Amino acid sequence: MNLVIDVHCHTFNADDVPVRGFLRRVAFHDSDLGDTIAELVDLAIQGKAPGYRSEKAVLDQLLGANADQAMYGLESPYYGSDVVAALEHEVDDTLIALEGSNPAVLARIGTDLVAIEEVEHGFCPEVFADLRARAIRRAVKWVRLFGKTRLDITRVLLDSFTIPVDLFCPLLVDLGSGLGDTAVTTPREQVELQEKISRLSMLGKLSRKNDSRVHPFVGFDPRREFRARLSKDVETPLEIVRTAITKYGFVGIKMYPPMGWRPIGNMASRDMTAAEAIGLDEILHELYEWCVTEDVPLTAHCNDSNYAHESYRSFASPENWVAVLRKYPSLRLNLGHFGGARKLEDDSGWPWMIARAARDYPHLYADVGNHRVYDASVTDPYLEMLAEMFDRPETASIKGRIMLGSDWYMVAIHPRYEHFLEDYSRVYAGRFGDEAAATFVGQAARSFLGFDEAHNRNTQRLVARYQAIAPDRSPGWLAR
Repeated sequence: MNLVIDVHCHTFNADDVPVRGFLRRVAFHDSDLGDTIAELVDLAIQGKAPGYRSEKAVLDQLLGANADQAMYGLESPYYGSDVVAALEHEVDDTLIALEGSNPAVLARIGTDLVAIEEVEHGFCPEVFADLRARAIRRAVKWVRLFGKTRLDITRVLLDSFTIPVDLFCPLLVDLGSGLGDTAVTTPREQVELQEKISRLSMLGKLSRKNDSRVHPFVGFDPRREFRARLSKDVETPLEIVRTAITKYGFVGIKMYPPMGWRPIGNMASRDMTAAEAIGLDEILHELYEWCVTEDVPLTAHCNDSNYAHESYRSFASPENWVAVLRKYPSLRLNLGHFGGARKLEDDSGWPWMIARAARDYPHLYADVGNHRVYDASVTDPYLEMLAEMFDRPETASIKGRIMLGSDWYMVAIHPRYEHFLEDYSRVYAGRFGDEAAATFVGQAARSFLGFDEAHNRNTQRLVARYQAIAPDRSPGWLAR
């Protein structure tokens, strides 16, 4: 069976992101749905999520228990049960309550989601009603996830997809500076919790159904680093990043330029002074140099979407990252979402920019997170575009560096989200063959992470971690 790696997923909760700003200005930036979803968050989870201290106590108890004790008798309803079924029961209860108290909110969400999905439903009222009911249920489930512990969210992730996954790489995000808000949990607290969850996966204590491993990426915001240096914080975000990579078992860094900064070449603007622009570039150069020296992979949001302000929308452009690669050509870089999947994309679009750059930079990759694979009107022309890319000499190099990534649980609001990995694997294999599909679903991500090279420092750090924590459970995809 092919190695399967989901190189782009998320397990944060409402305490880990400024949730109102995230919903209104990021997740649903281009629609009016953000306000309604934010209202649903308040109604369904009362704006609350399990705190750092309570979850840390549960994780510590799990890590100190044997496998059977770890699955039973603790406070979460998921232990020792079908986690997906348990979530469905919670959704049932929430729907019953909201249909009695706030039916108008549910109706608006269902109607807006069906419109966004552009699903062909004709003029049949019964078909539209069914589509809207399904959309409402997905929205409520999606919102309920924001109110779970990171451990419970991770367990749902492991058991949600219809194909087995060898490795999940949850991406932590640091969005506060761009959204003008602060998450409840600090970046260090998030790192501590995710390290414990990753360790549980190494020990085989996360799921009774599968043996997926979980190795996360740490989020980094250079604007937060700049401000931390100005205030002379005892520990800055960049120091937390280094600690996460070198001591806490994290295997990469996640960055989000459309929150208000360029990957290189920052300049004074409406909300950035000249001094900050210079400081940001100094910080970023320091980061890139360290990533190259330590073989640390970096994933960045690269789609014309989810920008915190209209003036930031071009900051995620591949052109900005090519400028970085000119100075740091050996940087391992994944441009998440591969510029986005659309029905029409001319050869000046972001996917083509990435593909052309791949010829010159052998460590440049892209993932397909959150593509609308459920919609054949998008998927079919997208695969045709890829076929054309693979045939052109100037863009053919990207064929071996496109990676499977879901963007779960952001994708969980879409139809057939449980089938995302299966569907994308199937259509990719059908168009390009089994060998290309094996690269797409796992081998490309393994190379991006450096796990196919025994001398790679990212590999060596993870090998040492397994030797210290679970010496008899080192995975086969990790080079020795």
